[in-house]
Amino acid sequence: MEKLYLEIPVKYLHKEMLLGGCISSTTDPTYLTIGTKSFNPLHFFFEVQDSSLVMKTPNTVVYSDGSASMQMQEALKINYRDPVLMGFRISAYNNDSTAIVIDATDFLARPNSMLPIIPKKSQVIWLLSASQRVKCLMLEPLRVLIAILLSILTSTIS
Repeated sequence: MEKLYLEIPVKYLHKEMLLGGCISSTTDPTYLTIGTKSFNPLHFFFEVQDSSLVMKTPNTVVYSDGSASMQMQEALKINYRDPVLMGFRISAYNNDSTAIVIDATDFLARPNSMLPIIPKKSQVIWLLSASQRVKCLMLEPLRVLIAILLSILTSTIS
């Protein structure tokens, strides 16, 4: 299986970013519309922890304007940490160590709940059922067409 590697410049660590996507092509435009976005952009930043690159989302629930005491600011920092979205093992650094290389296959090249390709409103499970007593209306015109073609073929052969 092929791998998808991502190189993240060190200067972008701790910088907030947005990741979004939209549908660029489809085999059935009645099911998925080109140009639609399946999910809200993902708000995140990268941080190195030990030998891993951690993807976190900024905690926007509580913030401090700096007027709180140092003790209160420390309590806020401990109790409202930035949640971890995903962790990546650092695969390598580039030659001058200005970028980190990670294997992003599981995150970007495979389906995951953070980046859903199919919009939630389109995720419908279709259940088809039939009965022997029910006459299929779509097959009747096909049956007539086959009978016509057979009569044409038999008339040309004889």
